[in-house]
Amino acid sequence: MTKNKWQLHRAGLLNFWYYDEEEFDLTDGKLLLRGGNGSGKSVTMQSFIPVLLDGRKSPDRLDPFGSRARKMEDYLLGEKEIVDRDERTGYLYLEYKRRDTDQYLTTGIGLRAKRQSNLDFWGFVILDNRRIGRDYFFYNTEYNVETGQQEKIPLSRIQLENALQEGGKVVRSQKEYMELVNKHIFGFESLEAYEELIKLLIQLRSPKLSKDFKPTVIYEILNESLPGLSDEELRPLSDTIESMDQTKQQLDLLLRDQQSLKRLCQQYDRYNQFVLAEKAEGLIAAHKEQEELVRQGKELEEKLQGYQGNLITLAAQMKQLEEEQIVKKEEEKSLREHSVFKAEEERQRILGHIKDTEETKNKKRGILDTKQSKERELDGKLRVEGDKVAQYEAEIQDLADLLDDAGGESYFPGHEIAIGEFRRKFGEDFSFYLWKEEVNEYQKKIEQILRNFQEEINTKEKYQEGDHELGEARKQLDQTRFEAKKWAQLFEEEKDRLLNLFHQWLKENQELRLSQEEIQLISQRIMQIYQQYRFEEVLVPLRQAQERYQNQLNYQIMGQKSQIKDKDEAILHKQEEVEAWKKIKEPEPPRHSDTEKERRALKENGIPFVPFFSSVEFQDHIAPEHRERIEAAITQMGLLDALVVSGKQSHLTGQFDRVIQPQPHLFAHTLADFLYPTPVEGSGVAASDIDQVLRSVLIDDQGDKSTMLREDGTYRIDLLKGHAPKTEGSIYIGREARRSYRARVMEQLAQELADLIKEKENLEQEKEVLTARLKKLQEEYEGFPQDHDTGESYRVLEGLQEKEKIHSHEVDVKNEKVRRLLENLQNIRQRLRSLTEELSVPPRQEDYELVLQRIKSYGHDLQQLELTHKDFINGEKVLRQLQSTLDETRADVDELKGEINILKSELDMDALRLQQVEDRLREMGAEEIQGRIAHLVERLELIPKELRTLEKNMSTMENQIDNRIKELEELGKRLKLSEQFHALWQEILWEELQLSLVPKVVPEEVLQTEQLLKWGKDILQEYGFLLKENTDRDKITQRLNQTFYQEQGVLMEYRLTQESVLEKDTLPLGADDPLMNFKREELKQKSRRVQLLMEYQGKRVSPYYVFEQMNKDIELQQMLLNEKDRELYEEIIMNSVGRIIRGKINRAERWVKKISELMEERDTSSGLTFSLRWKPRTAEHEAEMDTKDLVNLLRLDSRLLKEADLERVTQHFRAKVDQAKEVLEDKGYGETFHQVIKEMLDYRQWFSFTLYYQRAGEQKKELTNNVFYQFSGGEKAMAMYIPLFSAAYSRYLEAREDAPFIISLDEAFAGVDENNIRDMFDLVEKLGFNFIMNSQNLWGDYDTVSSLSICELVRPKNAPYVTVVRYRWDGQKRYLLSQGDFSQGDDNEEREAIIGA
Repeated sequence: MTKNKWQLHRAGLLNFWYYDEEEFDLTDGKLLLRGGNGSGKSVTMQSFIPVLLDGRKSPDRLDPFGSRARKMEDYLLGEKEIVDRDERTGYLYLEYKRRDTDQYLTTGIGLRAKRQSNLDFWGFVILDNRRIGRDYFFYNTEYNVETGQQEKIPLSRIQLENALQEGGKVVRSQKEYMELVNKHIFGFESLEAYEELIKLLIQLRSPKLSKDFKPTVIYEILNESLPGLSDEELRPLSDTIESMDQTKQQLDLLLRDQQSLKRLCQQYDRYNQFVLAEKAEGLIAAHKEQEELVRQGKELEEKLQGYQGNLITLAAQMKQLEEEQIVKKEEEKSLREHSVFKAEEERQRILGHIKDTEETKNKKRGILDTKQSKERELDGKLRVEGDKVAQYEAEIQDLADLLDDAGGESYFPGHEIAIGEFRRKFGEDFSFYLWKEEVNEYQKKIEQILRNFQEEINTKEKYQEGDHELGEARKQLDQTRFEAKKWAQLFEEEKDRLLNLFHQWLKENQELRLSQEEIQLISQRIMQIYQQYRFEEVLVPLRQAQERYQNQLNYQIMGQKSQIKDKDEAILHKQEEVEAWKKIKEPEPPRHSDTEKERRALKENGIPFVPFFSSVEFQDHIAPEHRERIEAAITQMGLLDALVVSGKQSHLTGQFDRVIQPQPHLFAHTLADFLYPTPVEGSGVAASDIDQVLRSVLIDDQGDKSTMLREDGTYRIDLLKGHAPKTEGSIYIGREARRSYRARVMEQLAQELADLIKEKENLEQEKEVLTARLKKLQEEYEGFPQDHDTGESYRVLEGLQEKEKIHSHEVDVKNEKVRRLLENLQNIRQRLRSLTEELSVPPRQEDYELVLQRIKSYGHDLQQLELTHKDFINGEKVLRQLQSTLDETRADVDELKGEINILKSELDMDALRLQQVEDRLREMGAEEIQGRIAHLVERLELIPKELRTLEKNMSTMENQIDNRIKELEELGKRLKLSEQFHALWQEILWEELQLSLVPKVVPEEVLQTEQLLKWGKDILQEYGFLLKENTDRDKITQRLNQTFYQEQGVLMEYRLTQESVLEKDTLPLGADDPLMNFKREELKQKSRRVQLLMEYQGKRVSPYYVFEQMNKDIELQQMLLNEKDRELYEEIIMNSVGRIIRGKINRAERWVKKISELMEERDTSSGLTFSLRWKPRTAEHEAEMDTKDLVNLLRLDSRLLKEADLERVTQHFRAKVDQAKEVLEDKGYGETFHQVIKEMLDYRQWFSFTLYYQRAGEQKKELTNNVFYQFSGGEKAMAMYIPLFSAAYSRYLEAREDAPFIISLDEAFAGVDENNIRDMFDLVEKLGFNFIMNSQNLWGDYDTVSSLSICELVRPKNAPYVTVVRYRWDGQKRYLLSQGDFSQGDDNEEREAIIGA
């Protein structure tokens, strides 16, 4: 406990009740108010405590009996019957003082009341050490003309704000005021803890007046007075448990998603394997086609070569036949005249006809055989089709029965009408369109309902997740606020430390002395540092003062430097002058640089000249003073440095210079009377030239305008006349004058140089002193206390406040998200009700899933029914067509048989005619001629045929050759297209393999054709069975889509999508024939595939990757769950929360022991003593431990616990946590899990208080309610005061170390005898309480009271004023204080009278 605690020092009122202006001093924080009934002692006390501790103005706070009859307005305005006042502004305040220093702080409230109107309230705190009634007042004084007296006008709220400015703070709400008092005086961690203290103080102030007080009530008060587990202390536990719940929920969601994704991946596997096999098959087929085309090309080339050889052979044969034909025709011509020839021609004609007829008969026979075969075939088909139609009819009946079943199970409302219509039109063409549309619409509606069910589940999960996130965000916000509060307190402490360092620094300064205004301004800014002023702004007055002193010193230093610089320049200039004069043999008058340049030019050009002053000397008789006058006049006339030149060359001079043009005066007084020529050797100017110049200047005024001068310095040049000013003497005219002048100048320059050096040394010394002062000033400025700790605490605080804003925004955002999710959930449920209200399906998701399955089955059966019905109708049509064709075929057979019979008759007639011709030829005996003629005729008839045959064969061969060439060209084109197709199929398979959707490791070199072909064959061997399962790409894609849409709702958060990829847009060009178009379309269709993508960690990835990561996440979540479970019950409970609970239990036990000892020391007059015990409770549930056993284990080092003991503690807390979960589930959303855990782990509920009493000579007994009721009034008061004092003391231990321990008692210790009152005061002293008590009879002057301020309130006969008589008890004597003593405060040692000891 810190020694320099705050103490109550003074309490004051202005315009309150019957006080105009009154203040009460408290001696060491203690005040006793005495007075009779109606004197206002209770009102006065209650107006200070608890009103000025929390600012609450409710009537029951002002009345110790708890009555609400009189309001604060009544105390402010007074009773209407006694005081005629309708409006009043008043102030109440408490002044606190540090016990060991003169630091003051004042809190109070301002009130403004009007009858029949609301009460205006403002609270304030004064922080800058100013004191009410000393430094400023709550009122202004004005002269009242009507009364002729000064009148006190209370300050309004705004006036108070202006008066306090930055030295305090004014607030307008009770809560803000309560926060101010707690912040600056008590320092409880939470406003709730401070509020609990106020409630306890209200209970304590008047226990004797309460009929409800009894031991059990006291136990409740004592229990509540113990510090509970704070939110921050419990947060690791509840956070871990909620984190475990969240992890479990996440794990459940992951497991659900895993199963859904597994089903999707299984179907995706089958799809990917099918697509891969299909593309491998495409590559292999393309390769085979390419090989076949190559083979065909070789065959065509071989055939072409054979055809070309045959063509050559046929040409030779044709030539040979043509030659034979010529020879035979010549022989025929010689034999044609013979009669046998004509008979032979007849014979040949008949033979030809027989041959043609025989061929026709054979053709008819062939056609007849074909027709008869067709007849038998049609007859067989007719029987087969009849069987099919019968089978279709049976299948239709079965499908209709299935539809009846599925229609009922799927609750499809349109089934009965549709199936009835179908059965009526069974044998006709029937449109299934409307029926299927109704089924599709119904299925879509069911799917929509299921999507809504799934959406409801997902939204509910999101709502629960969002609600959990909201809770987490609120936790973070609470944590940040708690940390910000801690750092704000540290920041205030750092400001106080910085202020103290500032004053200490100020005392040590020598150069940087601040004015009172600057000191006050810096102090105020330190109090507001970083909140209103940056540290740089705090330093502004300091910097201004430093700059002021620095500028003064710098100004002086700059002045010194400037003077030193001037001295340096002067010294240098003097040194240069000395050196220049040392170099000058004879001094010359100063002249312009142009003149110097011109004279150098004259010398270079050899023009003789000499300056006038160097060409003459004064006559010896000329006195020095006249010499000065004459030289001065010559100088003023411009002759002194003018040039004297030879008369012959005077025209060559004159630019930038003066040249004397002689005009000598003969026989007159001239300058030659004062001066004589002294030609310069080697100048080229003769004495005569100089003499003429001298004689050109008169020394007497002749009355004309001639140039003249006098020895008094008067001169005239033409129109100009003047008088030369005084000079120091002759300087330039005459060698001696020039030498003397040079010597004087050299001496003077040497002295001036010495003086300048001495002055510089003095300036350097003064500058060093000023520089040292400036350095000291800078050191003092830099030695100003830095804000590192203050700045760091504020930066952390500012960061936390910014973090608090962020968390607050997150809470708002998440709260809005939860609100929207809840609204969305309600909308979904409303939508579900709307969708399902007309359906007779039970409103459960599983029922609708079953309905969906049945309606899909219904749709499939309906589709099958449509197909079967079509087959049935088509079968009947085929039957009719077959019967018609059979009838036609039978007619054709009969007709062919008749035609064959006719041909047989014709053949019989031709055979008879042939027999007759042959008989006639035999009769002619011309067998040899006949034979030759027959041979020639036959041969001549055959040769044209053979020629035609050869021509035809040659033409055919040529066509064959052309066709083979064309075929080779076409085959080349086809081969090129085949190569393109083959390359594309290679690319298609490679791209598919690159997707890695089928677990097959393919090395990079597989891109080579042979290896890729080999992999294709391996793929086809492994997955080719999928292509033979009576399925195709559309069916396998449809199954994938079905699974996709089924699982999409579950995997919604992964944003499952499908897209078409790898489709080949650039296809080989070629002939626009059906086969090529088919192959192009096949390649395009088979190259395209569906790719599934999911969003995971911000990336679009494969479902397989998500599935793999999901498995890892599940494993990780399971590990986390196990780890958190171990951490919860071993690390956190045994070490973190367990340590806190253990510490609080130990502290409470020490406190109970101390309180019990204090109670036992109180030996009452009746010999009654009290004691207190805090006993552990027994376990409430089987899985829990007795408190005694639990506490004993918690006190041990967890590392030394046996496994069995650790398991017992773990099971105990696990039971508590499970119980907390059950309670939360029962309570619903009324409380958070954190609050329920806080209740379950409240160690105060593990123990129970028990009061014991003991009379002299008796055993110690438990103080039950019945025993308590049998006590006397004093004994009851003793039994109540001691525990309540203990409870208040315990509450104050939660406050800041420098907080005052304040209590108030109304009618203090009434009913208790003197000895026991003495003990009660002793207990109050030992517990370190500040107090305000009131009593009708009590003086409080006991030896157990170290000091006490006593004020007796006198209000005679219900007067509208209160008189205060003041006393002081110093531990030995009680003094009556005079007005002077009171006004001078605590330090006045003079007393007017000693009233008693």
